[in-house]
Formats: sequence, structure tokens, C-alpha cells
Amino acid sequence: MPYDQPPVEIFEPTEGLREGFVGLTETQARALARSRNVPFRVVHRNGKDLAVTFDFRRGRVNAEVRENVVVAYSVEGEPSEPTAKPDP
Repeated sequence: MPYDQPPVEIFEPTEGLREGFVGLTETQARALARSRNVPFRVVHRNGKDLAVTFDFRRGRVNAEVRENVVVAYSVEGEPSEPTAKPDP
């Protein structure tokens, strides 16, 4: 697997098109978003806020990156806190 490509198993998400970004490198996350046709941008890098536009794009992934790894993200137009998964 090339370094800049996300693992193959996350190209076919089971929970939705916007799942699976945490733990990927920034390059992998961008490639994954592009493959899913989902807008992606980094809004926090290594604890610092980045300059971003205030336009609203439903479905855009806003990622927080630390040391080149996505540690958190939100999706515009969706609840800001992840919904808890029901117990199996």
C-alpha cells in the first residue's frame, strides 16, 4: 500500500461516507475524502487554528491534525458531537 493511500477496507465504509478519517495521515484522509467525493479541509494543525473561509458547505469534513495524523473532525451540517452507537 502506498503511503499516501488509505487502507483498502475504508474505501467501502459500513457507517457512512464521512466515517473513517481519525488515525489517517492528512494525505490519506484527503485521498479518502476525494475518493468519496466529500469536501475536506484542515482547520486545526498542531493545536493552532488555521485561517478558513466562513462559507457553509453541507457535508464538508473539517479536520484537526496533529503531527500529520487526523485526530478529530466534524462534518458541516451534522451534529457537532458524534451520536453514540447502540450496544450490539
